[in-house]
Amino acid sequence: MARRDRHDPAHRARGHLSSQPPRTGTRRRGTCEPLTNPGRFKPSEEYFTKLVDVLGLEPHQIMYVGDRVDNDVVPAHAIGLRTAFIRRGPWGFVHSTQPEANIADLQLDSLAQLAAWLGR
Repeated sequence: MARRDRHDPAHRARGHLSSQPPRTGTRRRGTCEPLTNPGRFKPSEEYFTKLVDVLGLEPHQIMYVGDRVDNDVVPAHAIGLRTAFIRRGPWGFVHSTQPEANIADLQLDSLAQLAAWLGR
């Protein structure tokens, strides 16, 4: 991948969208509103299209991070999102052995690795 200019506002992280309800602790300081109950559910194309619409960006400008190949990486990749597969939690480890995990643009073992990649 080409190196990003971290000072270019077009390449800065915008925050995160989550399919989890706020009570799960996914809302954090400086992040976007969770995409809760959008009327569409993963892994449907409509869910990911709604995410693109909410962010107001082109699909290739979005990095979608997920720990499941079937619900996250494959459908996000299919509509043109950049993807990161994270091997954490039970699903991350189970899905890490699936060949489809290799289509992700990034392979991660932790969110700290993602933060380091975004900050470069």
